Amino acid sequence: MVINGTPTLSLYSLVEHTSPNNIFTGNRELLAQLSASIEKAVIDRHIKSPIFVGFQQLRYFGPVYERYKCVANTSKAVWVFGMPDAVYPDVENIHYIELGPEHPLKREWFVVINDRHYKRALIAEEVSPDGTPHENRAFDGVLTSDPIVVDLMYQHLLAVVETIAS
Repeated sequence: MVINGTPTLSLYSLVEHTSPNNIFTGNRELLAQLSASIEKAVIDRHIKSPIFVGFQQLRYFGPVYERYKCVANTSKAVWVFGMPDAVYPDVENIHYIELGPEHPLKREWFVVINDRHYKRALIAEEVSPDGTPHENRAFDGVLTSDPIVVDLMYQHLLAVVETIAS
């Protein structure tokens, strides 16, 4: 599935940035650690709700592909967003959303799970200039369990998926 329409969705722009308690600036390594903690919780708790994840470019999904196969074993669906620069073998419950070159999500890294027993959203926007080496990339982000924020992110991503599927 490909999003080629007018760019309209930036998760990071939807987040209230006035609370310093959940705002951070970090590197790629920090985001990978935060993402892994959410993914592990989904696996360990056998969370059934769909999970939405954004990798900017699909090639960045490669290092966690095996982990997401485990997530897909319990989750109803794993929706992976990214620029189409890699292909992975089909796995039941893993679905790819290819972002067009102008879509704002191509600059964002996110993991969103909205289950009644576990609500978590990691939303980050890359702030490093184009061409920055992968290991030096920097992000401004939000990590939250606030049910209002998590639900907002989840509903926006679900609407994108439902629009494409219809």
